[in-house]
Amino acid sequence: MEKDYELELNLNRMTMWEHLVREATFKEYREFVVMLLQSKDLYLFEDEVLKSSKSEDIEQVLQERPHIIRTGAHRKNKDGSFSKKYLDLSAQYLVQPQNFVYDVFFAYKLRQIDLLKIDAFLEYHILNYYDNNLQEYSRFLRICIRKHEVKLLNPEIIQTVNEWIATKEKKQQELQGTDNKTPEKVKKGKVKREAQDKLTCLSQEQTVLLMYYLQQERVLLKDEYLTDMDAGKAFEILTGYSQHTLRQNLSKFHLYQNKANLKEIDNLLTRLKIAIDKALKG
Repeated sequence: MEKDYELELNLNRMTMWEHLVREATFKEYREFVVMLLQSKDLYLFEDEVLKSSKSEDIEQVLQERPHIIRTGAHRKNKDGSFSKKYLDLSAQYLVQPQNFVYDVFFAYKLRQIDLLKIDAFLEYHILNYYDNNLQEYSRFLRICIRKHEVKLLNPEIIQTVNEWIATKEKKQQELQGTDNKTPEKVKKGKVKREAQDKLTCLSQEQTVLLMYYLQQERVLLKDEYLTDMDAGKAFEILTGYSQHTLRQNLSKFHLYQNKANLKEIDNLLTRLKIAIDKALKG
């Protein structure tokens, strides 16, 4: 699924919105941004600030761009001098579930977004960040509401989120009820994979590696012609593995290049070679 910066927890847009619309409470929001940026070590140095601002006067920059703030931290330069560190509260950064105080920014985003777009926002995040895992996602949403309903979330937002959860859970129960009537794992052309089910000879990690090598050897189209999302969709149909997991893992294939996975792919290629040799002799 392609990035939608309107629906992402885009720090740049969120900071601008809070500053313009909720100026009275911006100081509290700002503290959370500072904690996040510091936790990610996303500091700027004076020369970087001046270069990006096309200025030679740091005080003028700080006056004209209030979202850039000076911190008490500094770095020691090679010549023994010290450079002060700065933070850009409106940095182009997408807050992720693994980030510090992620739930806070999720709640801030919920209060910023139009009620009519909340369904689309929730759907976007379950697909992009929760691998369509409704149980995990709905649990997070309920705790997030419980934690922030007093300060950040009004009753209309909470009701809308709860309605979305209820609708999704009802649909899931209906699908599970239908699945229980038929013992087959195959439904509407899709296969529900389970650990060690042996439906395909490669694990999910090994399948990701195979996808990578097929691209490198031009069996499949390369990145400029084939997005990870489309590759994930295709291999979900072919293997039953989740397209979202395949898409996410394809960008970090190197994590799976261990001896065991590579040996399994090598064994597969050996079996293919033997099968082809038999066909040629026949």
